[in-house]
This record gives sequence, C-alpha cells and structure tokens, in this order.
Amino acid sequence: MKLARFFVAFVLIVAVGGAALAGCLALFIPAGAVFSKSVEVDALLPAMDSPAERSYVLDRNGGLMTTLFAEEDRQPIVLADVPPHLI
Repeated sequence: MKLARFFVAFVLIVAVGGAALAGCLALFIPAGAVFSKSVEVDALLPAMDSPAERSYVLDRNGGLMTTLFAEEDRQPIVLADVPPHLI
C-alpha cells in the first residue's frame, strides 16, 4: 500500500513539474524570437574619434621645445598604471 501511494505521488510530482516546464517554455519561446531579431549594440553606437592628446614640438635635433594642448591634456597610459580603485 505504501509503495502504491509513493508511486502515485511520484507520478503526480513528475506530471506537475513537466506541465510547469512546458508552460514556462510556451511563455519564453515567443520572447526568444524578439532576441533573434535584435541588433548588435555596436551598430547603434556612434563612431567615436580618438581622444585629444598633447602634441610635442621638437627642434631639428630632436629636443623638446614645447608641449601643446588645447582644452584637454591627455596622455595614453597602460592599464597596469591605473590604480585598482579606478577600474
């Protein structure tokens, strides 16, 4: 008797779980169609120019005469030189 009750409970749990899984799939399959028609984010972003950097004026011997910059004075650095709390 206990074995039959266990078997019936097991079958009901599997059936309810299968129905729940089928219901979830039925809801998520139409949403998957939206993702298949999506556009890559890179295609939506505008093209960016490289950031303004400083310019160096050198004399004929290669010595530095002056450094020119407008509103921004940027200098490229390696990621290893950036403090961890800024990353």
